[in-house]
Amino acid sequence: MGEWSKRRKRFKQIFGSAPQELTTYEKDLETLRNIRNSVAHSFGRDIEKSRSRNQTDILEIQRISLKTLQKYMSVIRTVAKSIDEQLLSNHIGDYEAIFYYHEIKKLFQLTIM
Repeated sequence: MGEWSKRRKRFKQIFGSAPQELTTYEKDLETLRNIRNSVAHSFGRDIEKSRSRNQTDILEIQRISLKTLQKYMSVIRTVAKSIDEQLLSNHIGDYEAIFYYHEIKKLFQLTIM
């Protein structure tokens, strides 16, 4: 929650380090966060202007080009992949093998009884 600089800092606190992509693409991520908030909170319109009670005109919706959308989709893919790689390499173990062991152990205990 909050600005991407704070999110990166919190990620570092939890996982010890953060992927370089969180710093490299911080400006783009912040722009995306603002676009998302604009859409979510004021249907794509300027948040501050849409809060005005005496607003009678329909405010123009923020638009982005296809090229910009593709750029942001690439940023999202790159950042998500870097986070996945860090978590997989440093924090996610071979849970399937452990799960399988416990399932076999349950079966073994049932056959002994």
